[in-house]
Amino acid sequence: MTPPAARSAAVALSAGATVLVVGVTPAMAVPFNPKPGSPVRIERINGGNAMTVAQAHSTVGLRAVFDIPADGATTAEVRIARDGKITHRRTVPLVIKDGKATIKSGIKTEKVGIYRVGVRVSGRLVGDVVEFDAIPRSLNSRSGKRSISLAQAVLSRRAYVVGAQGQFDGRTGRALVAVRKRLGLSRTPTWDSTLAKRLARGEGDYPVRFKDHGRHVEADLSMQILALIGEGGKVERIYPTSSGAPATPTVLGSYSVYRKDYGTNAKGMVHSSYFIRGYAIHGYKEVPTYNASHGCLRVPVPDALSIFNWVRYGTKVDVYR
Repeated sequence: MTPPAARSAAVALSAGATVLVVGVTPAMAVPFNPKPGSPVRIERINGGNAMTVAQAHSTVGLRAVFDIPADGATTAEVRIARDGKITHRRTVPLVIKDGKATIKSGIKTEKVGIYRVGVRVSGRLVGDVVEFDAIPRSLNSRSGKRSISLAQAVLSRRAYVVGAQGQFDGRTGRALVAVRKRLGLSRTPTWDSTLAKRLARGEGDYPVRFKDHGRHVEADLSMQILALIGEGGKVERIYPTSSGAPATPTVLGSYSVYRKDYGTNAKGMVHSSYFIRGYAIHGYKEVPTYNASHGCLRVPVPDALSIFNWVRYGTKVDVYR
């Protein structure tokens, strides 16, 4: 799936963006940081950590601090929108203290969606409109397209390769297996409250080990994950893999692709990219969640051609535990 177009927001939607989990009791928090020089600083939601977790049909606490209005205004208006539609407007009093004006209000996360929050004083927007996702606590093939799309967006921002937008398909399931491997959770195609909380805290990114290798492939055998790394150490795609079984282990080290075979060979290897002797990255009909190959790095057949096309002759392949 092509990742959704980036949205303009005070908080960038990335691994460090604000994500609320609908259906989970408030536990974590995020600072909202408007542009430098902005007259308003949204300090915190529920306390001040990396991400925000909220419960459906509850209110997440909001506190904003800004310069005292020159016109003597005593109230501010908080506007909350979900998916482009204003859902709440409330007038809150300004508290003047230590040369600053402070307001306290709340954000209701009744449904999944993209939320935008703005603070206005005397009709003027102070600071930036902040934006966050409210993601589902649980998900399955019967979930609504909106919930699935939001979950897919959270995964794709971390470079996990998801499927058709709004569909809980095989590729999305494999992305879930990969991210759960990364987080040390059970290796199943499952979106549950534990995964949602971990993602909301900003976890799940792939830790690139060889940022100075330019455009390369990394295979972490401890996690059974294969990652395509672009220039500058940017993670472009993450896939589940199955490496060599205990009796036929995958070689460790840094290698370069020297041969590429398009198509399927007599051994059932699909679109193979060889990096040393007979060891290759290739598609295979069976890619279990554990190491089970004869030494190669197996990837799911539906992803094999995309990986094959990304890998070039001479591309480094770093294999480690």
